[in-house]
Amino acid sequence: MIQCYAPTDATEMQEKENFYSQLNAVVDKIPKADIKIYMGDVNAKMGSDNSYYEHVMGRLGLGEMCENGELLAEFCGNNDMVIGGSLFPHRPIRLRIARIQRQEDKIGRRFNTRRLEDAAVRRSFVEELENHAADIPEGGSVEDQWTAIKNAFIATGENNLGELRTQRKQWITDDTWKQIEERRDAKAAIERAKTRGAKAATRQPYSALEKEVKRSCRRDKRLPSRRSGTKINATIPAKDTSGQLLTDRTDQLKRWFEHFENLFQVSATPPTTRHDPPRVRRITRVNTEAPGMARDRSSHPEHEIEQSPRGRSHISRDAQS
Repeated sequence: MIQCYAPTDATEMQEKENFYSQLNAVVDKIPKADIKIYMGDVNAKMGSDNSYYEHVMGRLGLGEMCENGELLAEFCGNNDMVIGGSLFPHRPIRLRIARIQRQEDKIGRRFNTRRLEDAAVRRSFVEELENHAADIPEGGSVEDQWTAIKNAFIATGENNLGELRTQRKQWITDDTWKQIEERRDAKAAIERAKTRGAKAATRQPYSALEKEVKRSCRRDKRLPSRRSGTKINATIPAKDTSGQLLTDRTDQLKRWFEHFENLFQVSATPPTTRHDPPRVRRITRVNTEAPGMARDRSSHPEHEIEQSPRGRSHISRDAQS
């Protein structure tokens, strides 16, 4: 007999796979001739559809097969086990469905408490709260008194402070906000999915929406009017050559045309630049004898260095005169 407790359906897939890996390791140590009975809480719903699992379970399971049910069916199929709870009918069970409290309900209403920095607003808030506090009954249960106090603060905050609303970023366009709402709905669909197949089917549209939202946000950031939050004035008046202000649309366009025409004007006859070749510069005779030997320069052949018109130098030897 093996006593086990499986992770819940909300646990990460890696933890579930680790659990069944440990369970397989325990089963491998048991002799095959022994009768094995698994007991405990496997946190799985098998449902009534036993397609592809006829040798593992019956058709009398409750609910719909969840992700843990698929893992349990695969485990039993690999180890020649049968899920006994799906082979016989069950008594009807009355379930009480609890209301799921959303994150918005937990946060509640938020008031703009910064307005209390103003002395007039703070004075009005205190006076109205005192008037509401006078109406709170002294007797009654603690729950009734708490409800009256809460309503007094809520009414006073509504009249003097106002609700604090999260401001949307100005540079994000309305189309991008629609895509963000669609992505939020796709994320909720993934969380509502129970089986691995349903989650895989809902992840694909969510991934596509995620990429589209990021692409749209990058595009909106590149718009200067959206990034700065101000509207660009495209009708800025121009001035003519004399400095007079032009307010007429036609005159402005004409002035801009003249400005760019003069700016990009190219001469019809390009200027000709004369490139004279460098003059030949003759260097005086250079003594090529070893240093320290004083001889008459006129009695020995010398080397002359000449510069060609292309700028290259060469050495020529003159015959002795």
